[in-house]
Amino acid sequence: MADDTALAARRHGGPGALRPDARPDPADSRAKLLRVTERGRGLVERAVAKVERTDAAFFTAAPDRASLIATLRSLVDGDRP
Repeated sequence: MADDTALAARRHGGPGALRPDARPDPADSRAKLLRVTERGRGLVERAVAKVERTDAAFFTAAPDRASLIATLRSLVDGDRP
């Protein structure tokens, strides 16, 4: 099985986005803590901006926003619209 720390680093921005923390995890001595690097912070900022633009485009395109939100809520709640 792959090292969980390496797997987390690959999934969340690749090399340079995360780095190991020198301190042990206070809750679990087997765990490895990670720190977000400046590169990682930049990736997060760009990702959040992209998600916000996508959300804005999606909701702007909805002709009846209130109806869309009600339908989405009913789907989350497991109801039929």
